[in-house]
Amino acid sequence: MNINKLHIILALLFASVTSMAQGIKADASLDTNTILIGDQTHLVLKLRQEEGFAVQWPVINDTITKNIEVLDISEPDTVRNNGHFEITRKYLITSFDSGYFVVPPLKFIYNFKNDTTFEMAETEAMLLTVKTIKVDTTKAIKDIKEIESEPFTIGEILTYFVFPPVGLILLALLVIYIIRRRKANKPIFGPAKKPLPPPDMEALAALNELREKRLWQNNAVKEFYSGLTDIMRRYIERRFDFPAQEMVTSEIIGSLKYQDLDATLIESTEEVLSNADLVKFAKYEPLGDVNDSALKWGYRFVELTSKNENEGKEDES
Repeated sequence: MNINKLHIILALLFASVTSMAQGIKADASLDTNTILIGDQTHLVLKLRQEEGFAVQWPVINDTITKNIEVLDISEPDTVRNNGHFEITRKYLITSFDSGYFVVPPLKFIYNFKNDTTFEMAETEAMLLTVKTIKVDTTKAIKDIKEIESEPFTIGEILTYFVFPPVGLILLALLVIYIIRRRKANKPIFGPAKKPLPPPDMEALAALNELREKRLWQNNAVKEFYSGLTDIMRRYIERRFDFPAQEMVTSEIIGSLKYQDLDATLIESTEEVLSNADLVKFAKYEPLGDVNDSALKWGYRFVELTSKNENEGKEDES
């Protein structure tokens, strides 16, 4: 008889523990488990519980681990359904290191009503993959582009006219400007800037003009090389998108080596630019066939590196 009572008591205790375990369930998930370094994703915690449980959530502040940082924590979102609760909370996380990082199991401590016995439910561990951005080291480093100005909108212009006397002064200046333009038989606003021709067409036209001047044939060797290098530096800058007009010869050659160019073309480029430096700064006087070869190099360089597209940039010079 005593043995039967013991069995009954043990069965009741087991049923109580099983019921408590079934009353709490914790889940964790990531919106995405692969991000780029510095990008963000959400760690989503969901707790499903029955009424009568007191639950202590895991304490998460600024970090989850040393490699995973917490940027923001949402307010809990609670949904009730027939005596059950589902509480969802989102943690915005990021990482500034590349690699594979474990989001460890997160522990929820709970007890039932006034029971002094505490239990624990925990989530499963997850893996967060943080990748770096691939950099093509074979290409030249480009300068940061300058800030582009934006035109004023009508709304921005009108704000100046609602605060007298500033608005009245601006209006008077605008009227005077319009009257003067009309008297001079000029358009009120200047014509829009025309887009530049493609780099190869611009360079070839300039080379033709330089050839027609016959500078080195008239003993103006320094002027010839100055004009030739100015034309070719501008072409190289527009064609390959690095500041060739501000570079010395060695820097230009170093940058061209990152381009898909024939080695002999780079060698001839270095020879012409070096000769030009000697002419301009050391009073070097090359022979006539050297000067002729330098001009032919300009045409050949443009023809071998040109591409048939119009960049459509405005002339800001």
